[in-house]
Amino acid sequence: MIAIINNGRGADKIAAVLRGSKIFSTKDKIPQADAYILSDGDMDAKAEKANIDLIQKLEVPLLSIGIGSIYLAKAYGGKSKELKLKVNNLTVKQKSPLLLDLKKMFSVVDSQKYFISECPECFGSLASAPGYDYAMMQFGVNPEIDEEPLPIFGLHFNPEAGLDGIKILKNFQSFVEVWAKYH
Repeated sequence: MIAIINNGRGADKIAAVLRGSKIFSTKDKIPQADAYILSDGDMDAKAEKANIDLIQKLEVPLLSIGIGSIYLAKAYGGKSKELKLKVNNLTVKQKSPLLLDLKKMFSVVDSQKYFISECPECFGSLASAPGYDYAMMQFGVNPEIDEEPLPIFGLHFNPEAGLDGIKILKNFQSFVEVWAKYH
């Protein structure tokens, strides 16, 4: 099962795309799952703390979307700021199981107004947009520190809203199925 943490936006659409997933609130007792997805939402101090607490305990795959990716960066010491920039056309920078069957340039739907202004060194960019390197990131793929990649991903955009984002969600689910089988 993939547990979707509802931060206020997109959880229902994510669940509609991913079979066998279930939606939970940060106020719920979050069950053990094969993987977790942090949905998008609005910046909120209580939700930020709850998301960061969950992130710091995880030992299974995580996909953080929109504001969830901001919480992910903050969990590892990153910072964010509000910015008027649209991240819709991305370019692949590194291979990833989430990018299987996508072209080098692909399109997504972005509705996030917060951006990572200081990204922790433990994250590397998987895909970038003009003016923004961390449209898609993964823990441990920064070649400068050469750590073993962990299945922790951040997406600045909203994959559940369509275009190539739907494929990324389905790729995450396929990745989780393989991960659960061998870990």
